[in-house]
Amino acid sequence: MNCVDFSLLSIKDNFSFQLPEKEIHIWLTYLNTCSGNHLKIDSEKRDSNFSLFESRVHSSQIYLRFLLSHYLEISLERLIINKTERGKPILLSHPKISFSIAHSGGLLALAFARHPIGIDLEHVRPVRGGAIAKKFFTLEEIKFLSVSSEEDFFYLWTAKEAALKADGCGITEGLRQAVTKIEEHSILGVDLHGRSISIAPWFLKTTLKKHFIGSLASFVSPSLIRWYDCRSADILSL
Repeated sequence: MNCVDFSLLSIKDNFSFQLPEKEIHIWLTYLNTCSGNHLKIDSEKRDSNFSLFESRVHSSQIYLRFLLSHYLEISLERLIINKTERGKPILLSHPKISFSIAHSGGLLALAFARHPIGIDLEHVRPVRGGAIAKKFFTLEEIKFLSVSSEEDFFYLWTAKEAALKADGCGITEGLRQAVTKIEEHSILGVDLHGRSISIAPWFLKTTLKKHFIGSLASFVSPSLIRWYDCRSADILSL
């Protein structure tokens, strides 16, 4: 699969909250780097699986709001995140900025742009790819996976989910509606509801001995993708 290996392009310094047209910013961090003061969890739930998921969702929202406040140059108190009827988070007060969020395996990715975007990532792990594909993938996609590696399942899955996030309909509208365009073992894009969405697949190795595969979906071909790697530092300390 033709993809970007962000482990070779990570940037820790020289970040900017200036967001030009057709440019996309991606921030990456570990969820456990968030300051403990922001993660107050009911002690009765602290050891449950639900509380772990809950704390990660809470942590991701803290990072999202922090970065949005800097991009918009407004205080956190004035930042109001709304949702569409389909559940897509938006900023009614600042409709020109779009954002998307994804987390898996303790890793968090946040994307920002001035046009609709979607981001998704998955920790590469053993899954029943064949069974899942029969339920959510097209016949052409299933055929592609039959002669592909196990990792290619995650490329297709993240491409579809990222496209659905960019469109705003979410996976409840059906992953079958998002049809990947594959040519010579590369994902060129996704067709969804008669619209073409560009896809940038990516691959990342981490010091956690985990591999991650993700996709960035955009209705506009980006002129530049800036990658901000904050895995070794707390974003909130920027």
